[in-house]
Amino acid sequence: MKKKLDRRKFLAVSGAGSGLLWAGCSSPGEEGGQPQGAQTAFQSFSGQDARLLDALGMVILAPQANMPSLQQANLLAYLDQQYASEQQSQQLGQALNGIRQEVALRFGDRQSFEKLDSEQQLGILQTLRQGQGRAEAWQSVSPAQFLNQLRAQLVDGYYGHPLVWKAIGFGGRAQFTGYPDYQQWPETPGQDEG
Repeated sequence: MKKKLDRRKFLAVSGAGSGLLWAGCSSPGEEGGQPQGAQTAFQSFSGQDARLLDALGMVILAPQANMPSLQQANLLAYLDQQYASEQQSQQLGQALNGIRQEVALRFGDRQSFEKLDSEQQLGILQTLRQGQGRAEAWQSVSPAQFLNQLRAQLVDGYYGHPLVWKAIGFGGRAQFTGYPDYQQWPETPGQDEG
């Protein structure tokens, strides 16, 4: 007899996709991701873009001291996978250039987003979320749409990492049949319930 897949089982099975996506982004043999300061070649963005993305991640996620760092969660490798297509990579580059241009318009050409204090960083992001960016780059990319997409990807990448799961007390996704009940003996297939 064929079993019907209900909504709960569907969600449990579909949750495996997030874990598999994360697994494809992690470095083999490194449980904690890339150590801070390690140089990594990314396919979708440059080292300068990686530093800006790291700073954006720190502002948007603001991980607490008792949580794994963005580097431990291998977040840049996750974002590299997310922006793998040429079109997405170009849009990311335009949006990051837009952020650099916004910083230059407000604080001068020699300043970078990474070196601003947290209030200044938040001020820029709040202005961009309201769609009030003044930089030329925002003519081809919506700043609010970009930041919403980036925030969603940062949350998915960070909270989808097993180190973060451990820190928040999440035991991992349920198995297809649910969490095992170790108080019960396993049933033999085809055994009638009595």
